[in-house]
This record gives sequence, C-alpha cells and structure tokens, in this order.
Amino acid sequence: MTSFTYSEYHDVIRVDSDTMTPRTGYKFFAADGNPLSSLLYAREMTLARGRILYEVWDSWRETFTGYIVPSLVYSEALAFHDGPTAAWSRFRPDRRLIYHQTYRLITERFPRIHLMTARAVTEIGLFEYDRLRVPPWVFIEPIVVEQVKSGWTSYDFRLSELHQTPPEAFKSVKKRMRDVLESWLPAATPWNTLIDFWERHDLLDEDEIGKEKELVRMHPYGYTLRWHGGAETNANLMRATPLPML
Repeated sequence: MTSFTYSEYHDVIRVDSDTMTPRTGYKFFAADGNPLSSLLYAREMTLARGRILYEVWDSWRETFTGYIVPSLVYSEALAFHDGPTAAWSRFRPDRRLIYHQTYRLITERFPRIHLMTARAVTEIGLFEYDRLRVPPWVFIEPIVVEQVKSGWTSYDFRLSELHQTPPEAFKSVKKRMRDVLESWLPAATPWNTLIDFWERHDLLDEDEIGKEKELVRMHPYGYTLRWHGGAETNANLMRATPLPML
C-alpha cells in the first residue's frame, strides 16, 4: 500500500463512484448537468483553500463523473457559473456601468486575477460602499486581500477544523497570500512595490521584512527571470529598467 503525504493546495485523490460517500460538510458536484465553468470553479476553489479534492470516476465505464467538494465551495460553484456580463445584465444601465467600471478598476490593478474573484470583490465592494459610484482603490484593495485570505487559503479551515486562533491561522497563510496576490499583479511588478503592498496588509513577519528589503536594495527595479541559455543574470540585468509604482 502506497503512503500518502498531504500538502496544501495541490492534492487530488481519485475515488470510485460505487464506493464514494461524501462525508459531513462535503457534497458531490456532478459533471453532467452543470456548466463547465462551475465544474472548474469547484475544482479550483477546493484546492485554493488547501482542501483535498476528491475526483470521482466510474470504473466500470472509465469515465469522470464529478468532484466531491466542501459544501461552501459547492454552493459558490452553483452561484458563480455566470460571468459579470450575464450576472449584471438585469441591472439598470447606470448601475450596470458602475459595476463594470469597478470591475475594470480591479482587473487593471490585478490583470491576472481570477475573474470570478474579481466579480466577487466588485459585488462586495459596491454592497459595502455605495452603489451609486465607483469605490476608491483604498477601499477596494483590502477587500481583494480579504478575499484571498478567505477564498484562496486554508484560513477558514484552520479556524473551524484545526481550532487555531485567528492570529495563528493568519500567520500560517501569509506566505500563501503573498504568492496568490503576487501572481495576480503585473508580471514585472518591482520588489519595492510588492514590499509596500505586503506591509500595508501585515503580510510580512519581522524576520521576513529584512530579507525582502535586502532584495529591494539589490534589485530595485524588479524583473521577471527568463531562460537565456545559461546567461540569465547578465541578460536580465541588461534589460532591467525603472518601472512605475502601482
């Protein structure tokens, strides 16, 4: 029997449809009858929150039948199968414009953000702020960070299942939050911009602040490494140019 080592955000276990029984807190999300976007959302969000994803197969027919996912993810996948255009089509034109302007603001600052997360941030932001005008970025940015904490890390799971305190859970997911947020920012975001962003939201521990600021001192302009046939250092230093602050 092979041993299984669990690691957050990566693991998928295949189970047989004849023997699978969703445990309490989980539901079966069928591949048939649900839009592909909902199915992909259920998969992505289960792994994003540090949970094991159960992939259900019919061994007799050798076909994929669906996923076993946490109940909350199941509900979200049913609700978020529409993109912004379809979801907001019923609004009055003036209100719809505000939603799309807010959505565009988010995707301009985070061009690689998950689109369903951008939709959720838009709706939360306009609900909490004022639906008659676009919220300022200083109001939107903390909502993005909070969405990452609750929707893209194991923070809530650590509170409910591992019984960690909020500070303990937050400390455990800081690295994951930084990775997700950085992956949504423009590819060539300067180091000093990243450090300022992380510090604004307490995403660096004391021992990490010194290490990251040393990277800023060494590479103040920031750049993305690419394959240059073994001469990466010289090639990237040659193309390093000052970049605008966010």
